[in-house]
Amino acid sequence: MTDYKKMRCEDIKLFIFEWAILNPEAGKGIKYVRNLNKQELIKVCLYIEGKLSRDEMIEVISAKQEYFRRYARRKRDGYSSSESSESSESS
Repeated sequence: MTDYKKMRCEDIKLFIFEWAILNPEAGKGIKYVRNLNKQELIKVCLYIEGKLSRDEMIEVISAKQEYFRRYARRKRDGYSSSESSESSESS
């Protein structure tokens, strides 16, 4: 077993991307790997080794995906509200 804790995040991401390319059917649900932290990357690697179920791995990825969706929505809403307040002040 590889000790993923000693690996750099970039190396783990490359390993996951290569595995997903070589195993397109099994790697179908692996998205947003770029945004995962080291602990989450290790969980994906455990799935690849068969030590973690697909549902548990998808749960980790979908939680991160939802976080970024909320962040983007909040950022977009924040910009639109500040832009509208600026335009009303200039009138």
